[in-house]
Parts: sequence; structure tokens; C-alpha cells
Amino acid sequence: LLDALGIERAVFAGHDWGGFVSWGMTVRHPDRCEGAIGVNTPYMAFPTTEQLRAVFKDDEKLYILWFQQRGVAEGVLDKNPRLVFEKLMRRATGPAPGLLFRGDAPIDANPFRRLETLEAPGAPLLDAEELEVYTRAFTHSGFFGPISWYRNADKDKRVVPELGVKPLTLPCLMVTASWDGALPPQAALPMRALCSDLEVQELACGHWTQQEQPAALTRVMLDWLRRKVAA
Repeated sequence: LLDALGIERAVFAGHDWGGFVSWGMTVRHPDRCEGAIGVNTPYMAFPTTEQLRAVFKDDEKLYILWFQQRGVAEGVLDKNPRLVFEKLMRRATGPAPGLLFRGDAPIDANPFRRLETLEAPGAPLLDAEELEVYTRAFTHSGFFGPISWYRNADKDKRVVPELGVKPLTLPCLMVTASWDGALPPQAALPMRALCSDLEVQELACGHWTQQEQPAALTRVMLDWLRRKVAA
């Protein structure tokens, strides 16, 4: 993409699984990276299915493992794309309990297979027009493509084994979300030992940082870019 646009170096930013892509750029192509920004997702190794199964004995109880068998998850989600976004894209209302554990015990962390009965806390993040855009797009394409990213996690680990291990010396911004139960701020603590030029900013929101705090996230990113990159 950089070659096609005639750009030598750029800053890469990513949220959630996209965070693994942006951090992966710093490891695979450091010469093309001016800096990196993680939103909710810290600089960490890909979780493998073996590691996840060591904790979750039942694949159905963790959405990442449930996603592994081709045809199963998309067979459920493709039936009602609108419901996926109505139930899951919700505004956080305060500190969230762990989405994977209660104390040390794993919980049923697969809301996708029980969307019809799922209690959806918090206000919807999408208005009617935005919801229609998502619904129309996924009605057309289905969920096979996005879910296939999860099916590639073990291969990603083999392709980029240094991710979350190799020290980084380029400028890094980590934006954490106070109320993200899946990627809590403390998940970013190990980055301090791996990133020599690290800035951490925390926003009061849940998992969907871009939708919950768009102005604040933009402000934090632009301020960091001006100080660390533009200068």
C-alpha cells in the first residue's frame, strides 16, 4: 500500500484485532514505520488456540474457539446480521466485569451463539442509519471473511513469532480504555519493558473506543503525532 501511494514511512494504528496488524508492521517492516498506535490492543503476542484451550475446555464457551470450525459461526450470524450489531455494539456505562474470567474462573465468553437471549447493557452506539449500513454490508458479504481472521491466529503466530517479544525503539502510543472488559488497561503494563519510547493515555470508555470517544481519541492521537512524528 505504501509503495502504491509513493509513501516511504507511515504511522500505523489499529484497534482490537487490527491492533495486531499495526503492531505486526513494526516487527515485520520497521523500516516503513514512523510510529505505531494501539487502541485498546497492547503490543502483545498472538493468542494461539492451544493457549486458549488450556483455559477454556469447551470450544463453545469462547467465541474465538467457536469461530475455528468453518461454517459454524457464520451459519448462525449470517441469519440475522442486524442482531449482531444491535446487541454487541453498545456503550459502556462503567467498569466492566472481566469478559473472559470471573476471578480466576473462565466464564461463558461466547455471546455470538446466544444473541437472541443476550441482555444488551448500555445504550446503542449506532443510530438507525449507521445500523443499516452495517446490516446491508454483512447481509451482502456474510461473516465468513471477518471470522476467517480468527481462524488464521495460529498461522499469524508462526509468521510473526517476534510479536510482543521483540523490543521496539520507534515512537509508540498506547490508548487504553478504562472499562474494556476484554482488553483492560493493565494488559498494556508489559509494554513498558518492551517499548523504549512509549506514551500511554487512558480514556473513560468501553471496548468500542472509536465510537464511544471519537473526539477524545482523535485529540490524543493528533497531539501525539504532532509531538512525536510531525516534529
